[in-house]
Amino acid sequence: SIIDLGSAYTRSGFAGDDMPRATMVTACGHARAKSQLENKLYFADDLENKRSQFKIGFPIEHGRVTNWDDLQSLLRYTYSQELHVDSSECVAFLTEQPRCPRDARAKMCQLLIEKFQVKGFYSGLAQQLAIYASGETTGCIVDVGEGQTSIVPIFEGVQLAHAVRQGDFSGKELTNELFKKIREFDASFQQDQWILRDIKRQINIFDGYLQYELPDGQKMRQIQLKNADEVPKLLFEGEKSVQLLIQKSILSCDQDLQKFLSQNICLSGGSTCFGGFEDKMNEELQRIGEGWKIQALEDRENATFMGCSILASLDQFKEFYVTSQEVQEHGADVISMKWL
Repeated sequence: SIIDLGSAYTRSGFAGDDMPRATMVTACGHARAKSQLENKLYFADDLENKRSQFKIGFPIEHGRVTNWDDLQSLLRYTYSQELHVDSSECVAFLTEQPRCPRDARAKMCQLLIEKFQVKGFYSGLAQQLAIYASGETTGCIVDVGEGQTSIVPIFEGVQLAHAVRQGDFSGKELTNELFKKIREFDASFQQDQWILRDIKRQINIFDGYLQYELPDGQKMRQIQLKNADEVPKLLFEGEKSVQLLIQKSILSCDQDLQKFLSQNICLSGGSTCFGGFEDKMNEELQRIGEGWKIQALEDRENATFMGCSILASLDQFKEFYVTSQEVQEHGADVISMKWL
């Protein structure tokens, strides 16, 4: 089983799948009022359709697990209601972000082995997996997700950890900026992550005008923004702009590798899906110098999942993951001994 846990969305499926079998918001709803349902959690469509009734929790923020109990419930829902499979029949393939603490990885392994009785466990770097979806094994992944922005150079399938750079702005900050813009137009607009994400998908960097009809049945209630393009452009401003992070990342690699990396800049993550993002990125990089080449995957929101599917389909994948027996004999720290 593949479970790509993102700060915004969780994508799940199996080895060999061309796309996720299920995609749901990485969130869970707790009933607000005291009732017989107060201990029940809600996910996916149940949560989205009735979200005003719940206190919503996000178990992953900025790429890190912040609520392990909610995450466990989300994983249980994923196996039973999304994948419709007994977890004990699976090897769990999960994803992680750069600089993931060893103790967090070990805790995730322990959770899957002890609570879900999976046969084995593997956790792969999201950006490293995304490059497999491009058909390459060497390149520089520019991943702008909901929780964080990461620049990760990859050489022959292995991350160059010393050269990883991370930015201050991510999809969440852009969503907050978009909310401020909308409130300037409509002070009564209430912050709704689902609607804001939908609006964000329709923004074009080279066209500031945006008209959006709220999905509440009121055809006359529309949002009109004349400066919507200012939201994604925040990624390209300041000392930690995306283009400068790319430059610093690649320049910190061996000189012999810099040409190969700069000619395969691979975009990944939902917040690179703004209209015009690729053109804007190319424009900013050309201001720095020549020799840049950007590859924008058509389905880059699912790039990490697709990379997982490719890797898990290989015969040698069984050599990568730790088995439940290994964990039971040596503890969850066995993953550090096997993977490092």
